[in-house]
Parts: sequence; C-alpha cells; structure tokens
Amino acid sequence: MVDSTTNRWENLMEELWLSSKPHHHYNVDKAYALDRFNSGIELYRAIDSKFGLRGKKILDVGVGTGGVACAFSKSSEVTGIDVDDNFIKIAKAQMGNRKKSFRLLKWDGVKIPFGDSSFDVVLCFDILEHVPDPDGLAKEIARVLKRNGLVFVTTENKWSPWFIIRDPHYGIPINVLLPRKVREFLVLRVFKLDNKLEDWHWFGSLGEVSNLFKKHGIDMETFDDLKDREFYKLKCNSYGIFSSLLKKIYKTMIIYGVGKKV
Repeated sequence: MVDSTTNRWENLMEELWLSSKPHHHYNVDKAYALDRFNSGIELYRAIDSKFGLRGKKILDVGVGTGGVACAFSKSSEVTGIDVDDNFIKIAKAQMGNRKKSFRLLKWDGVKIPFGDSSFDVVLCFDILEHVPDPDGLAKEIARVLKRNGLVFVTTENKWSPWFIIRDPHYGIPINVLLPRKVREFLVLRVFKLDNKLEDWHWFGSLGEVSNLFKKHGIDMETFDDLKDREFYKLKCNSYGIFSSLLKKIYKTMIIYGVGKKV
C-alpha cells in the first residue's frame, strides 16, 4: 500500500517536473518516479523481513528519483547520493517532511563523501552498469560499510533473453552482448540515441558481481526473496500481454545480490 503522503509528493513532482529537464539518457517521467517508490516499498519489506532494517544507517548510492530511499526511510536513517542535479531535485520533492530521516547529497561518481565504516547498509540498485569504474565503486562501498554491514546490489543480466532482444537502455537488439566500443559506435554514431554511452558495463552473472565485491572483503550471495512479490508485477505491468511470461523469466533479467562485510 502506497504511503499516505504519496498524493502530496505527486503534486510536488508534477510541479517540479514541468520546470526540470528530464535526464538526457533515461526515459524518466513522473510515473517512473512513483513506480520506484512502490517498488521501494516491496524491496524494503523483503529485505527488512529477512535482515531487519529498523534503526539502521543506510546509504543509497545513485538515489535517482528517491523512491527507494523514501521507502527505506520509514524506519531508518537514509542518505542518498547521486551525480545528477535533476534527480536530486526530484528526490528532494519526494522527501517531503522526512528531512530528519532522509538526506541528499551531490556525488562526484567516484569517492563516496563519508568516512570509513559510516553505514550499516548500502543500497546499490541498477548502478554498477553505469559507472566507469565498478571496481572502484565496490571498494568505496566496502570502505564506508561497517563490519558485518550489508550491501544490496541489483544489476541487469546481459544473458536475459528479453534484454538480448531489446536492450533496456536503448532498445537495440543484442546490444548487451557487444563490446563497449561497438555499442558506443551504434548508440552514438549509427542510431544517435545519446551524446555519450552511459551503460559502461554488462556483468552477465552473479559470479562476476560477487567477485567484484569479494576482493574488497564483501561476501555476496543471491537474494531471491522478491520472487513473485508485487515488485515483479510493477516491473512487468507495462508489457501488457507479455506480463505473465515476463514474471516467469524476470529472475533471469535482474541479478539480486546481498553481501556481508567480513
């Protein structure tokens, strides 16, 4: 069930969206921002039911429109960081009266602006594929994470049949399987869909993501508790008649991982 303040946030976002420039790469609109909030509620429920999040200090790396961070701030202190000014503005609109439990900061995309062992939990949803140096980000996450702290990671799986047919960022067939230079040529020169390629990496497996974090002292494993939850329905709703099929194969589309700093 959506938080009772959502209607007020809708009005704030509507006003803000009319005066803001949408992100040049993503197909982001008000509906997307609201969907992320609803998705965040399901993510929070699934993670909290297994690990307990009440009272934890949480960092959301790449906070985006702020929906996930808002959902997690209901019982925890959440800090969101992002490289995009417009995303920060929209996230602030979603923040509403949660300023005591939810703060936002601009991020340079490289060094996380906090000291060592600052957070109990780090969220990294759909970010790894967009940063030039995922190893550097994993190292920074490990640095700011407390001992026995948890990191939750999602990233798109390049072996997903759906993503092979249609790249989730640009809609180009087999784009996710191509070397970066080829993807860059197609996106920038042939189809002219962007002014720079932002999906830097495609990992392809949980093992590859796990190895990325393991070298920095974080042990990763799958997190399957979202199977058949509302989160999947929200993600699949826009695909109409393909919805039921996508729900069955969705697990192959997104890699979910949880890691513990040892």
